Amino acid sequence: MTSLNSKNIEDQRYDAVLFDLDGTLSDSLPVILESRQRLLDNHGIQKSKEQIADERKSVLFYEELCINFDKKLSEQEYKDLSKEYFEIQENLIGQYVRLFPGVLQVLQELKRQEIPMGIITIRNQESTNKFVHYLKIKEFFTIIVAPDGFAHPKPHPDQVNFALEQMGLRGEKWTQSRDARILYVGDALIDVETAEQAKCDCAIVPYASFAIDDEVKSRIKYLPTRVEDLLQIALHRTQ
Repeated sequence: MTSLNSKNIEDQRYDAVLFDLDGTLSDSLPVILESRQRLLDNHGIQKSKEQIADERKSVLFYEELCINFDKKLSEQEYKDLSKEYFEIQENLIGQYVRLFPGVLQVLQELKRQEIPMGIITIRNQESTNKFVHYLKIKEFFTIIVAPDGFAHPKPHPDQVNFALEQMGLRGEKWTQSRDARILYVGDALIDVETAEQAKCDCAIVPYASFAIDDEVKSRIKYLPTRVEDLLQIALHRTQ
């Protein structure tokens, strides 16, 4: 992990910043728990939000639903439940979803500094579009990549690589002799793993959704104490 005051930080800004969506930009947990509880209620299953939160151990929505329903879901069951879940959630977005404090200011300043930004999310494309529209943040992002159409979603690097290729920062469009400097910002262990696999520097927001032990800490480049510190990190400015 690199300190914000480290003399080793080059005076060189990142070429792009990629963000996770849920739990990083938006405080989505309340709408996730409320939607999941209502879905279960619809099917006669009574679980508290605390219990549902405890069952959110997987990065895969399918696996979480299997745990919630205490059985292995068929493909059709999963398809039907997913549709029902996101319909419930769509009606709750305005009541429950908010940007984390300080996030909007970070996005505004990064845009003013002309640093390209993208979103890499495991939320499906239709739901992502609705979240981004409601949060009024689409204008800040060059690209938004949901897992739809990817055989291997994050933490596999395909989504990140696709985004960077589309942004001209990897592949044939990138013509500089050095690799592009990419900062990946998230809140969960899956984000640490995504950054590692995609060969990006990782920053974890102060309101991380997991316990950060010494082993995990060694894999994270930045642990800012305020979300606003992401500006200093992205611009590689020392205090």
